This record gives sequence, structure tokens and C-alpha cells, in this order.
Amino acid sequence: MLKRYLNHIIFKLIGTTTFTRLMEWRFVFKLLNPQKGDKICDIACGGGTLSLKIAEKGCEVHGIDISEFMIKKQKISQ
Repeated sequence: MLKRYLNHIIFKLIGTTTFTRLMEWRFVFKLLNPQKGDKICDIACGGGTLSLKIAEKGCEVHGIDISEFMIKKQKISQ
């Protein structure tokens, strides 16, 4: 129960509970260096969590994914 609660808090703070995903995101942010006003298309965005993190920087982000389920899942969880 405590582990589940901590995972939820970590996810809400940084958007993921996995170290690997966090490292991937840091690399993407370093590579893209998104600036306010940038327009970005996230292809294969899955649930769009990274897209939302980029949008928090003030970018206009559009996500595309083949999985209709993942797109709907993100809409529900917002």
C-alpha cells in the first residue's frame, strides 16, 4: 500500500516512476531544448505524458499515436 502511494506521488511530481524513462526525458529535453512558443509534433506519443511535460515549457505540442486506447486514456486522466 505504501509503495503504491509513493509511486503515485512520484508520478504526480515528475510524470513517471521509472528511472529509465526519466533519463530518456532528460535526453529529449537536452536534445530539443524546447523554448516557449516552439511548435513540436510528438509522433508515437503514447499517452502523451512527455508531450504534456514539453507543453509545460510553453510549447505548442501535437501528439500522434496509432493506439486510440492510449489517446483516450490520457484524455480521461487529465
